[in-house]
Amino acid sequence: MRNLRTLSLEDGVEICNLAIDAAKAMGIKVVVVVVDVGGWEICNMRMDGAKFTSISIAQDKAFTSAGHMTQTGKLPTPGNRSIENSNGGRFCLVQGGREVRVGGQVVGAVGISGAKPSEDDECVRLAVEGWRKGSKL
Repeated sequence: MRNLRTLSLEDGVEICNLAIDAAKAMGIKVVVVVVDVGGWEICNMRMDGAKFTSISIAQDKAFTSAGHMTQTGKLPTPGNRSIENSNGGRFCLVQGGREVRVGGQVVGAVGISGAKPSEDDECVRLAVEGWRKGSKL
Protein backbone atom coordinates (compact mmCIF):
# COMPACT_ATOMS: atom_id res chain seq x y z
CA MET A 1 0.00 0.00 0.00
CA ARG A 2 1.17 3.51 -0.80
CA ASN A 3 0.86 6.44 1.58
CA LEU A 4 0.12 9.66 -0.23
CA ARG A 5 0.70 13.01 1.40
CA THR A 6 -1.62 15.73 0.22
CA LEU A 7 -2.68 19.23 1.12
CA SER A 8 -5.45 19.61 3.70
CA LEU A 9 -8.23 22.17 3.82
CA GLU A 10 -6.22 24.07 6.42
CA ASP A 11 -3.22 24.14 4.05
CA GLY A 12 -5.42 25.29 1.18
CA VAL A 13 -6.94 28.14 3.15
CA GLU A 14 -3.49 29.26 4.30
CA ILE A 15 -2.18 29.22 0.71
CA CYS A 16 -5.24 31.15 -0.49
CA ASN A 17 -4.74 33.78 2.22
CA LEU A 18 -1.04 34.12 1.36
CA ALA A 19 -1.92 34.54 -2.32
CA ILE A 20 -4.56 37.17 -1.55
CA ASP A 21 -2.05 39.07 0.60
CA ALA A 22 0.50 38.93 -2.23
CA ALA A 23 -2.09 40.09 -4.78
CA LYS A 24 -3.08 43.03 -2.58
CA ALA A 25 0.58 44.04 -2.22
CA MET A 26 0.96 43.80 -6.02
CA GLY A 27 -2.22 45.81 -6.63
CA ILE A 28 -3.99 43.06 -8.57
CA LYS A 29 -7.31 41.21 -8.15
CA VAL A 30 -7.21 37.46 -8.59
CA VAL A 31 -8.90 34.13 -8.11
CA VAL A 32 -6.95 31.47 -6.21
CA VAL A 33 -7.66 27.74 -6.44
CA VAL A 34 -5.88 25.03 -4.44
CA VAL A 35 -6.13 21.35 -5.40
CA ASP A 36 -4.92 18.18 -3.74
CA VAL A 37 -2.39 15.76 -5.21
CA GLY A 38 -5.12 14.19 -7.37
CA GLY A 39 -6.18 17.53 -8.86
CA TRP A 40 -9.41 17.78 -6.85
CA GLU A 41 -10.29 21.22 -5.59
CA ILE A 42 -9.76 21.82 -1.89
CA CYS A 43 -10.70 25.48 -1.74
CA ASN A 44 -10.86 28.70 -3.71
CA MET A 45 -11.10 32.43 -3.09
CA ARG A 46 -12.09 35.25 -5.41
CA MET A 47 -11.06 38.75 -4.44
CA ASP A 48 -13.69 41.47 -4.58
CA GLY A 49 -13.56 42.86 -8.10
CA ALA A 50 -11.78 39.85 -9.61
CA LYS A 51 -13.26 38.63 -12.90
CA PHE A 52 -15.62 35.67 -12.53
CA THR A 53 -14.21 34.31 -15.78
CA SER A 54 -10.91 33.82 -13.95
CA ILE A 55 -12.46 31.10 -11.76
CA SER A 56 -12.32 28.34 -14.38
CA ILE A 57 -8.91 29.49 -15.61
CA ALA A 58 -7.46 29.26 -12.08
CA GLN A 59 -9.07 25.83 -11.65
CA ASP A 60 -7.52 24.62 -14.89
CA LYS A 61 -4.09 26.01 -14.02
CA ALA A 62 -4.14 24.16 -10.68
CA PHE A 63 -5.43 20.95 -12.34
CA THR A 64 -2.73 21.08 -15.01
CA SER A 65 0.04 21.81 -12.55
CA ALA A 66 -1.00 18.94 -10.27
CA GLY A 67 -1.30 16.53 -13.19
CA HIS A 68 2.03 17.40 -14.75
CA MET A 69 3.78 18.05 -11.43
CA THR A 70 5.28 21.31 -12.67
CA GLN A 71 4.54 24.96 -13.31
CA THR A 72 2.08 25.62 -16.09
CA GLY A 73 4.32 28.21 -17.74
CA LYS A 74 7.12 25.63 -18.07
CA LEU A 75 5.09 23.13 -20.08
CA PRO A 76 5.90 22.89 -23.78
CA THR A 77 3.39 24.46 -26.13
CA PRO A 78 2.82 22.14 -29.08
CA GLY A 79 2.27 23.75 -32.45
CA ASN A 80 -1.16 22.20 -32.83
CA ARG A 81 -2.13 22.80 -29.19
CA SER A 82 -3.53 19.26 -29.00
CA ILE A 83 -2.64 18.93 -25.30
CA GLU A 84 -5.01 21.79 -24.46
CA ASN A 85 -7.88 19.80 -25.97
CA SER A 86 -7.28 16.75 -23.79
CA ASN A 87 -8.92 16.11 -20.43
CA GLY A 88 -12.06 17.92 -21.51
CA GLY A 89 -10.10 21.01 -22.52
CA ARG A 90 -8.83 21.55 -18.96
CA PHE A 91 -5.10 21.75 -19.68
CA CYS A 92 -3.86 25.30 -19.32
CA LEU A 93 -0.34 26.20 -20.40
CA VAL A 94 -0.48 29.84 -19.27
CA GLN A 95 1.68 31.00 -16.34
CA GLY A 96 0.04 31.02 -12.92
CA GLY A 97 -0.13 27.34 -11.97
CA ARG A 98 2.42 25.82 -9.62
CA GLU A 99 2.84 22.46 -7.95
CA VAL A 100 3.35 22.30 -4.19
CA ARG A 101 6.12 19.96 -3.07
CA VAL A 102 7.15 18.67 0.34
CA GLY A 103 10.37 16.69 0.49
CA GLY A 104 10.40 16.49 -3.31
CA GLN A 105 6.91 14.94 -3.44
CA VAL A 106 4.01 16.77 -5.05
CA VAL A 107 1.25 17.23 -2.45
CA GLY A 108 -1.04 19.53 -4.44
CA ALA A 109 -1.07 22.58 -6.68
CA VAL A 110 -2.25 26.17 -6.88
CA GLY A 111 -3.75 28.10 -9.78
CA ILE A 112 -4.10 31.87 -9.89
CA SER A 113 -5.81 33.95 -12.56
CA GLY A 114 -7.01 37.51 -12.96
CA ALA A 115 -3.97 39.58 -13.83
CA LYS A 116 -1.24 39.35 -16.47
CA PRO A 117 0.19 35.80 -16.67
CA SER A 118 3.54 37.01 -15.28
CA GLU A 119 1.74 38.64 -12.33
CA ASP A 120 -0.34 35.51 -11.71
CA ASP A 121 2.91 33.54 -11.74
CA GLU A 122 4.64 35.85 -9.26
CA CYS A 123 1.62 35.76 -6.96
CA VAL A 124 1.48 31.96 -6.95
CA ARG A 125 5.25 31.78 -6.36
CA LEU A 126 4.98 34.05 -3.32
CA ALA A 127 2.05 32.07 -1.90
CA VAL A 128 3.67 28.65 -2.30
CA GLU A 129 7.04 29.81 -0.97
CA GLY A 130 5.32 31.51 1.98
CA TRP A 131 3.39 28.34 2.77
CA ARG A 132 6.52 26.18 2.58
CA LYS A 133 8.19 28.31 5.25
CA GLY A 134 5.41 27.53 7.73
CA SER A 135 4.34 24.07 6.50
CA LYS A 136 3.71 21.30 8.99
CA LEU A 137 3.65 18.56 6.33
